[in-house]
Amino acid sequence: MADITARPSWSYRPTHPGQLAGALSAGADFHYVVHQASGMVAVQLELGVREALVRLRAYAFGHDRP
Repeated sequence: MADITARPSWSYRPTHPGQLAGALSAGADFHYVVHQASGMVAVQLELGVREALVRLRAYAFGHDRP
């Protein structure tokens, strides 16, 4: 998704109808999961959501995950 959003919209040439919408919605689903997980971690560890998101990022980095 980053390659799509990093380019200006006029330079993106989808090969079939709905390709751009599909790519953007797939990326949105990922962000939804990350924010939901940070909320769960915040509740379980009694942290703020910001600290929970930092911990999730650290975990992902430590395990070579995006």
